[in-house]
Amino acid sequence: MGPGVAFSQADRCAHHSYRPLLVQETADAIVAESLGRLEAVWCPFGGGWHVWAPALEKRSITSL
Repeated sequence: MGPGVAFSQADRCAHHSYRPLLVQETADAIVAESLGRLEAVWCPFGGGWHVWAPALEKRSITSL
C-alpha cells in the first residue's frame, strides 16, 4: 500500500485471509490509534504489514 492509499483500497493478501497489505507507517499509525489493542505483523508472503487484534482473534496471525 503506497502513501495516500485508503485502507479499504489496499492490496489484499491471499495467504492471510485477504487482509490488507499496508506500508509500515500506516500499520504503525493504526496501532497507535487503537491504543495498542491492535498489533502490526510483517507478512513475508505479501511484502507488507497486516494489522490484527490478538485479544479478539482465536488463531494467531501465522496460522491464518
